[in-house]
Amino acid sequence: MKKTALAAIPAFCLVLSQTALADIPSIVSKDTSEVVTLGEYKGLELTKEVPEITDEEINARIETTLSENPEDAGDGPVETGDIATIDYEGKKDGVAFEGGTSEGYPLEIGSGSFIPGFEDGVIGMMKGETKDIPLTFPEEYHSEELAGQDVVFTVTVQSISRTPVLSDEWVKNSTDAQTVDEYREQVKAELQEEADAAAESSLRDQAFQLILNGSEFTDLPDEDVQFGIDYEKQSAEQMAAYYGMEMKDMIEAMGYTEESFEEECREYGENQAKVFYILQGVLDQEGIVVTDADAEEILANYMEAYGAETISDLKETVGEEAVDRAAVTETAMKFILDNAVITETEAAPEEAAAEEVTEAAPEEAEDAEEVTEAAPEEAEAAEEVTEAAPEEAEASEETTAAAE
Repeated sequence: MKKTALAAIPAFCLVLSQTALADIPSIVSKDTSEVVTLGEYKGLELTKEVPEITDEEINARIETTLSENPEDAGDGPVETGDIATIDYEGKKDGVAFEGGTSEGYPLEIGSGSFIPGFEDGVIGMMKGETKDIPLTFPEEYHSEELAGQDVVFTVTVQSISRTPVLSDEWVKNSTDAQTVDEYREQVKAELQEEADAAAESSLRDQAFQLILNGSEFTDLPDEDVQFGIDYEKQSAEQMAAYYGMEMKDMIEAMGYTEESFEEECREYGENQAKVFYILQGVLDQEGIVVTDADAEEILANYMEAYGAETISDLKETVGEEAVDRAAVTETAMKFILDNAVITETEAAPEEAAAEEVTEAAPEEAEDAEEVTEAAPEEAEAAEEVTEAAPEEAEASEETTAAAE
């Protein structure tokens, strides 16, 4: 949860409006000249890495998409790589043992998530077939009651799904493209768009950090610091409510004590106050006034992501203050980048990151919850100035069985 001052900057795209409406008020409580002496913000020398999408990246994205969209394999038989949805019951000496029974479990054959021999026993089974699989738990198994013991798993295959093969037929049925080549071009365009957005975010981050490093602050007004503190605490409270946790338990899950959490919130509040004094300070020094008309166009580009049909709807969703801060942020950042000296360099291709999926034992299966930050009403970047669409945090549950 550690954040820099950049964490407070919401990301919207700036497009100036043609209609003159009311001016947006200052987003800080005091005259910026009394609080911050700005570092240089014009003529910044910045480096922008221009990404080039490789065939390896395209292939990796397609493989991921295929694996995430398995198709019904029909009546079987089960093959390595398939996902067999199974019911199973494990018995020792004819008596079912704790943690050894499950229904509707999606088992990826070849994942090695079950004890040796289990997945091999499922291979070759047909949809609807029931089979007894005699096995022996490993001597080093963590459960003393089962370690080295002979058991029998009764397994029924409910369904079989399989990663589809990339073909023109699959492309036509599953995408907007008509051929594999056309689909590859679409994937390349998507990756390029993502890479360009990341490069732009990195550029914004780089520019703001230079200004922040060169700026000097007097005592930050308590009112502005408190805004960030309240925001941070509210985010944690929303997260706790999402996961059905008590606040104190959420704080512990995030790796804090109550005291260290308070310190973190204070630090975040101070950093956020610095962010907004710099952004407002740039506009003040340049005599730039942001209007509601500017905000209308900015938020029009973001309304779809929030599911808002009108600006009023969006203000009800994110809050009027968030709208003002977003408009000031983007106006100031646009001015800074428009007046920067930007050198473009070719970015080195990145290797696709492999995800390791680990699974727990059946009798000790636990819900694995990822403590992620749900997007609050004001779009927030974790440690950089990003242009991410708002997302709803999703709880992740891993329910696993018969693992080593």
